[in-house]
Amino acid sequence: MDHTFKWLVAACLTLESATIVATHAQQESTSPTCAADEKKEESIDFERARKLNQRRQGGEKLTADDDAYLKRALEARRKAAPKSGSRTPRETTGLKPLTEMSADERYKDQDGGLYGGGENSPPEVHVRWAEQEL
Repeated sequence: MDHTFKWLVAACLTLESATIVATHAQQESTSPTCAADEKKEESIDFERARKLNQRRQGGEKLTADDDAYLKRALEARRKAAPKSGSRTPRETTGLKPLTEMSADERYKDQDGGLYGGGENSPPEVHVRWAEQEL
């Protein structure tokens, strides 16, 4: 298995573990929880789950207990993850569109406009080349 993919999976599990912890802390502060639910959530060791997942992705056959533990951890992570459509969309990113930038404005050391110099129309030489190709 690709090393980059393994690293990405490990990073995702670590990030999602932090999300679960933060979500759990937020739920604790805003709503009462059942003691049994708390015990169940606390009993998941996401570092262990990450290692089990790495072993499984490496082709190793997990024991039935390890496989069940990993599935439980993945399910807990899935439940704690925010829903994909739950984010509030932004009106703006705070960046000015390239087509609205002048020659004096810069983005990553480049001046504005689609063709530089604040210009959004192609230079005459580009127009001629395009017309020749048609």
